[in-house]
Amino acid sequence: PPRGTQVQVTADRITYNAQTRVATATGRVVITYGNYVLVATEVTYDQRNDRLRAEGEVRLTEPGGNVLEADVAELWNRFRDGFAEHLRLLLTNDATITAEYARRSDGVITVYTKVTYTRCKTCVLPDGTPVWQIKSTEVTHNEDEGTIYHRDATFEFLGLPVLWLPYLSHPDPTVERRSGFLIPSFGYSSEYGFGAEIPYFWALAPNYDVLLSDVWGIVHN
Repeated sequence: PPRGTQVQVTADRITYNAQTRVATATGRVVITYGNYVLVATEVTYDQRNDRLRAEGEVRLTEPGGNVLEADVAELWNRFRDGFAEHLRLLLTNDATITAEYARRSDGVITVYTKVTYTRCKTCVLPDGTPVWQIKSTEVTHNEDEGTIYHRDATFEFLGLPVLWLPYLSHPDPTVERRSGFLIPSFGYSSEYGFGAEIPYFWALAPNYDVLLSDVWGIVHN
């Protein structure tokens, strides 16, 4: 938000230490800052260092519509930078990113560690595992480029690793048209077993493109 934007806070209890210049809000805390909305059970604001720390069922809704859920989040530089622990990020294209830790810098670069990525919002196995997901050692989201980069990525299908790639990248939800793999589709037949179709969109020019499709399966004897 631009400088001068007012912050609105509601909470069950708010205390302020004039010596340390630290304010603490507890209970059901809701902070509205421009188009950001932060919900948590405890929020501490260090006025001297301009750092805000939220704990307990943290949920941060960003202006673009992405939603961050975390155990702990710390923010500074007017919400541009910060970190989160044990997080789940819900993107506007129904993709979900989970990670042990994430750090955001320069307002546009977020680096996640020990990451899973999927767009299976409803297609899950009985234990809750997505039908397909990508597990990566590290993921970098560059919002200026509109690109998500995976490092040391493993593609899992039905809970089994089927493909490993040292590097993988794809557009983020803000990109409307770019070459790359689309959402896989899956099927099952008693004769051939489980199968998957992985389409690739090739944007040759603004007015024409090519869609390629690769089909593979797991055959049951």
